[in-house]
Amino acid sequence: MHLKFPFLTLLVCGGMVACAPARPTPTPPPVATQTAPLAMVASPTDTPTLPPVPTATIVTPGNGFNVPLESWNGIPVMKGASMGNGDRNNYRYQISKVMTEVQTFYGGVMPSIGWKFVSSSSQDGTMVYLYQQGQNYVRISISQQAAFTVVVFSKGK
Repeated sequence: MHLKFPFLTLLVCGGMVACAPARPTPTPPPVATQTAPLAMVASPTDTPTLPPVPTATIVTPGNGFNVPLESWNGIPVMKGASMGNGDRNNYRYQISKVMTEVQTFYGGVMPSIGWKFVSSSSQDGTMVYLYQQGQNYVRISISQQAAFTVVVFSKGK
């Protein structure tokens, strides 16, 4: 009787192995990790003051004056200026225009770019205009020198 059913025995035993649930894959043990301590974040009152933006470097033609800038600290230099020189706090240029034309130009342009007129004065043929924007001030000095007009910007707080 054993010989009659060897195929059946093999089939039943083989089926049990094939139908048996797969062994579970062991989960690896947890690995300990270390979290870095949190860094302090600066509050808005701790914001550092940035250094001022450096002024543009211009090629000097040899006489101490440079090709004029288009603007200085956001203040336009009149078109047609022939020479200019300065730094972060002062800028000087000359232009072949009469003094009154330069005065009219800055009297119109300064308020249009956010500068409020504060005062004006005259000393030795030089007109001096003071403008304010927030805590900043700029003085514009305009004087006639023979065939050209000299314009000097000076800023302060």
